[in-house]
Amino acid sequence: MPNLSNNVRTMSRSCPLLPALLLAAAAFACNDELTQDVPEDVCVSLGPNGSILPGIQWIGGRRASPEMYPGRDCVGCHLENDGPELMFGGTVYPYEQRSDYSARSMRTPPSGEDCFGLEGVTVRVTGGDGQEYVTTSNRAGNFFIEGKASDLKKPFKVQLIYQSDTQDTPIETPMFEEPHYGGCGRCHTLGVETFPDDINAPPPGYTDDQRIRPANTKVGVPGIFNFEMQ
Repeated sequence: MPNLSNNVRTMSRSCPLLPALLLAAAAFACNDELTQDVPEDVCVSLGPNGSILPGIQWIGGRRASPEMYPGRDCVGCHLENDGPELMFGGTVYPYEQRSDYSARSMRTPPSGEDCFGLEGVTVRVTGGDGQEYVTTSNRAGNFFIEGKASDLKKPFKVQLIYQSDTQDTPIETPMFEEPHYGGCGRCHTLGVETFPDDINAPPPGYTDDQRIRPANTKVGVPGIFNFEMQ
């Protein structure tokens, strides 16, 4: 079983050659902060015993990092920006946003974008040919498997494995849908629209990997804490 845990190749972050008078400014620009601490109404993190703490937000723009742009469509973004190709990639969060959790929800969900997620969640991906891949979410909650998108046979299965404070044995949570595209953020983003509207009458040139079936929630670990979907 190959373990391809977050083995992203680092894209160059070197500054271009500049006149001597600009070297100091260039050095400063190359070392800007990539993240910032934010209050819990913007981003949240998981504290002891499932408590909610202020979170971390990515502010590094397109500077290459395994922690960049959590919550976005990793596969599509890398293709559009000539980054290392990814078979599969996403971000897992310590909460879900679900309308059916309103009775158990604790508060309004965080409003920020590019928020860090949950570290240490094992993600098991099984391709349509039975090939299995295992990766683990990093500090940003990001997980990914490097390679050509076509190398992951579709549709595929996904399973999250994580440790709960309330159980001695790991919890395994399968994804009930079997996706045809490896960029999780394409569907796991609030507000995205179904495509095509009628699967029985798709537009000319339509392929399965273009399908969007809104998940209406981020990739979340159920049972830790939940927010009412707004």
